[in-house]
Amino acid sequence: NVLASLPRVTESGQLVILLLDGAPAGKVCVRYAYTLDNSGWDPVYDLDARPEEGTVRVLLTARLRQNSGMDWRGCDLSIVWQDARPLDAPALPVWRVDEGPVPRPYARAAAEFKAAPVVLAARADSAPNAPAAPVPVLDKGTYARWDLGRVTLPQGQERLVLRQEEWKAPLQWVARPDEQGSPVWLMVERALDSTPWPSAQAEFSVDGLPVGSGRFVPEGNKVRLYFGVDPRVSVTTTTDDKRRGETGIIGKRQTWSWNWTYTVHNARAQAVTVRVERPEPLPVNKSVEVSLDGTRAQKGEDHSLFWKVEVPASESRSISHGVNVSAPAELGLSPVAP
Repeated sequence: NVLASLPRVTESGQLVILLLDGAPAGKVCVRYAYTLDNSGWDPVYDLDARPEEGTVRVLLTARLRQNSGMDWRGCDLSIVWQDARPLDAPALPVWRVDEGPVPRPYARAAAEFKAAPVVLAARADSAPNAPAAPVPVLDKGTYARWDLGRVTLPQGQERLVLRQEEWKAPLQWVARPDEQGSPVWLMVERALDSTPWPSAQAEFSVDGLPVGSGRFVPEGNKVRLYFGVDPRVSVTTTTDDKRRGETGIIGKRQTWSWNWTYTVHNARAQAVTVRVERPEPLPVNKSVEVSLDGTRAQKGEDHSLFWKVEVPASESRSISHGVNVSAPAELGLSPVAP
């Protein structure tokens, strides 16, 4: 018997031993596979907004890590991303009309996605080249696989490009003022194509300048991304009126009213359209009446009110917003405007 021992492959010092039955007549081709706990990958996005161009530059990269103690030379490398949510569906909540529904025992963290370990087969027989973007993806529904081809992966960390695009997605300016006013955020909404878009860490920049880190989390086939505050656009709030009173002699009702003016200031060199958002007042009792005054607002899907305010360069524009609430005195309401 010929005994050949291979190098140590784990930090625990385990040894892989190969036993050959009889003397080999010549060269012996041996293939073996093993799993490394200290190797894997994470998807990372680089997102650069260009407000003047109305575009967002999107770069999806794979941050690979391998700590095997050796360089992987000429490896046929594949990486796999899987949905990490639980296998079984959560139990339906109990709905009793006289009390609130029992919350589902389904942690929010379980809805996130994780990356699977790197899977590879190594054959060091040719000089590798880094894969060119974009890398084709194999989508099997429950997982996605990128075949990176023949690469060299040094010990440590490496980043390889998986996908590179430029979205024609004009940025939106969004403000959510309270009584102190509001900064204005840069935001983009995008409908995604049917290829996999992992939920992952993202690095955000505007015109090439970093503005911070966040998360890229698709919601269905859409994603909403914020690129921080635009210091050249802002909103101030003026409280025009705030009243409380009573009406009626029989069946008295309490009344409340608020009136605000929101002024959008644009110090940019070009016009902007700012979406000003406020929560829609929702009565919880059918005897409570709510009405709105001021500049006509549109209603959003998330129980919001919003106005789209067009502001020329270096100018300001204002809108008014009024809310009236009336309720039977015996309800004992004490509403506070957010």
